[in-house]
Amino acid sequence: MDAGGHQVGSHTFSHADLVTLGDSDVILEMTRLETDLVNIMGKYGTYMRPPFFSTNPATLNTLGLLGYHVVQADIDTLDFANKEPVGNLTGATNFQAGIAAGGTIALAHDIHQNTAQVLTPEFIRSIQASGLRGVTVGDCLGDPPANWYNATRTSTPVGTQPASTISITSTSTPTGILTTDTTCGGANNFVCAPGDCCSQFGFCGTTAQHCGTGCNPLFGVCGAFVPVDPNAPPPPPVQTGGVSPDSSCGGTNAFTCPTGNCCSQFGFCGTTADHCGTGCQAAFGQCT
Repeated sequence: MDAGGHQVGSHTFSHADLVTLGDSDVILEMTRLETDLVNIMGKYGTYMRPPFFSTNPATLNTLGLLGYHVVQADIDTLDFANKEPVGNLTGATNFQAGIAAGGTIALAHDIHQNTAQVLTPEFIRSIQASGLRGVTVGDCLGDPPANWYNATRTSTPVGTQPASTISITSTSTPTGILTTDTTCGGANNFVCAPGDCCSQFGFCGTTAQHCGTGCNPLFGVCGAFVPVDPNAPPPPPVQTGGVSPDSSCGGTNAFTCPTGNCCSQFGFCGTTADHCGTGCQAAFGQCT
């Protein structure tokens, strides 16, 4: 796809609703997919679309700290709801209506045969008939291709909330061929990586949708998903190095700021927006 001129972005690792997750889980959703994409294509995209278009200020802040451009769509083809029978043109009709209304970024799902084989040619014809030109999202936004990808992650923000867990209820350990593409079961009988659940739809992951109703214990673990309340306050600072004697914090000394002070991203205690805002280190002081 990349070699063919397409822009490859992120849609999270397991299609979780990011609003329901704490920041540690959001970071994990993004970085797990980054690792897979680097292994597959040698880089990962810096653009992402949130599952279900679901965001709030907290998730947008976390995605921003990770360096992502968050993209939504203003044309919803609803192809997933009209994928059968093959030949159904409802999605194409919705696409044409979206263009007529001034839409510029469309949503469709190439995992459906009808979309890939029937609707996509119709989309292209509609674009050309309207005198428009189909481009990548990056091109549409005037962003140079050099900004679309990173080869490696040089820094990762630290979540202020603990990650969610799975309370395992299945007793057997699946054995078989380890999945190469996050699918499980099916014709290949792939099993998920240790600790991952195989959903009723045949995909590996660790969300409630993977581990709860319909989870297949033959190809992964199953259990109760124990989420972290994204609105819960962060844990208190871990005072591993004692209270700072010189206004420095974190770093090799792991000093903690005095009560009421924030530890800035540069390792200094204070109470200004620069200390308590972007990059604030919750492990060594309070953050707002």
